[in-house]
Amino acid sequence: VQYRKQSGILSKVLITFSVLVFVFIALQNPRIELLIENLSKPELFSDHLQDGSMFSRIHIWNAGTDIIKKHFVFGVGPGDTSTELLNRYIAHHYIDPVLRNSNAHNQYLETFIDLGFVGFLLLFGSIISPFFVSIEKRNIVFQVFLFIIGFNFLFESVLNMQAGVVFFSFFYSLFSILKKKDKLNLEL
Repeated sequence: VQYRKQSGILSKVLITFSVLVFVFIALQNPRIELLIENLSKPELFSDHLQDGSMFSRIHIWNAGTDIIKKHFVFGVGPGDTSTELLNRYIAHHYIDPVLRNSNAHNQYLETFIDLGFVGFLLLFGSIISPFFVSIEKRNIVFQVFLFIIGFNFLFESVLNMQAGVVFFSFFYSLFSILKKKDKLNLEL
């Protein structure tokens, strides 16, 4: 019992420390500094000719939310997302995303556009629900995987490519079946 209390406290300390280190390192990144500086300049967001990944993503996400408003419950259907996004880019006069034929650059947004609210809930639930179960079962490897993949889903449409689907499904399956071995099970 004492071992479990100590390992629970240790895992909480390690997770907190890891998050703090991540935030510290992220704040040292010049791109984050530029983003924070530019967030106070609303004229950059309204300039549709503005190039660069940061502003292009904001424009892309804006176009994606427009599509979601029109197709909230069931989405536009798998396969029609790129066409719908391209139409919205053209309607908003977003030059860079049109030239690059950009996807949504956010897996949650992409899934919402594809499959609507129902699909979004399934994707979000497939990350959040196992995360809390892995906390309860102390499956730290699965927790870290879910945190990293859930965070990456915010900035990339990972599941749009075969490599992303294979990576996600392989490690999701592998880490979900791993079980923490108790101290008693390790003793001979």
